[in-house]
Amino acid sequence: CASVGLADAGVMMYDVVAGCSMRQCGDDQYLDPSVSEEFQHEEQGTAEHGMVTVGLLPSLNQVSALVLDGHLQQRTAVQAVKTCISGCLSLYPVIKDCLVTSTQRNIPTTGRQTGQPDAN
Repeated sequence: CASVGLADAGVMMYDVVAGCSMRQCGDDQYLDPSVSEEFQHEEQGTAEHGMVTVGLLPSLNQVSALVLDGHLQQRTAVQAVKTCISGCLSLYPVIKDCLVTSTQRNIPTTGRQTGQPDAN
């Protein structure tokens, strides 16, 4: 997540972006597929195949990016978007924990942190 790097660097943002992809190939679905899963069924010519990618601003509950590539029926595409949003929401607590841990690690250990006056 590039937005985690920006947040960790102190860049002010409204929210971080969590991203998730889903590959649909016939009846098979792959959440955040590996490279081999992305292309393994492509040459078989199944009727319904495609890739959906969603970027989500979790605390704002706002989709910031949506990409659909391939041939999916409307019902399948809507379900894929919902699945990706759920995937993004499950990533959000991990992202927050990483940022909190990084921030705590980068706080200077001075008297201010413990409530003691500075020695200067």
